[in-house]
Amino acid sequence: MTPADLDAWVLCGGSGTRLRSEIADRPKPLAPINGRIFLDVVLAWLRSCGVEHFVLCAGFLAEAIEPALPGLRKHGRVSLSIEDEPLGTGGALRNALACGDSDPMLVLNGDSICPVDVRAMLDRHLTVGAGLTMAAAEAPSTADYGRLRVEPDGRVSAFDEKAPDAGGGLVNAGVYLVARSLFSKSAPAGRFSLETDLFPVLAREGRVHAWTHEGPFVDIGTPERYRDAPRRLREMGVL
Repeated sequence: MTPADLDAWVLCGGSGTRLRSEIADRPKPLAPINGRIFLDVVLAWLRSCGVEHFVLCAGFLAEAIEPALPGLRKHGRVSLSIEDEPLGTGGALRNALACGDSDPMLVLNGDSICPVDVRAMLDRHLTVGAGLTMAAAEAPSTADYGRLRVEPDGRVSAFDEKAPDAGGGLVNAGVYLVARSLFSKSAPAGRFSLETDLFPVLAREGRVHAWTHEGPFVDIGTPERYRDAPRRLREMGVL
């Protein structure tokens, strides 16, 4: 199996309340970055990894995404799934399952980019038979993310809660490979969060593995990080 066999579900539905002072008229993945939208940067990176089909899971201000589709389709086939009501990251993914059929599923946050080696991450996921493989990256402060507890064999044993006085450590970098059957059988019904309602349950069952990314990642979730994003994306070589 290669990255070309993967469908990539990109989570674009969050309301982005912390970023409203910078962009009030659009969802975070459409935030302008040096004359482009952030989602264009994400899809261009995925295409460079060999991924050819992208499913955009939209919710908040979903109508703003439709005009961007023609430009995004230069990267490959793009499908759009729109939730009728807020479903959380997990509910949005469940709502969009029929838009792709790859197993495992490649799932990403639409407001961050962690340029992992997708092929190597996929090979590891298949070799160890993981239910969920999660990209993990080192952050100087885990206050905004919570900390991952990773065992010597690579299993994620726990997700520590966010804490204002937290130091550095490994954090969830927002890129996942998910066994399709695991998601469809273990996910709760209705609105739910992948990060708080599903992943900790799977970790307690020993079904989550970390793929450690030896390098930076960027998320644009706060005004400070958004304003610094162009510089950091250029340093990462994806802008």
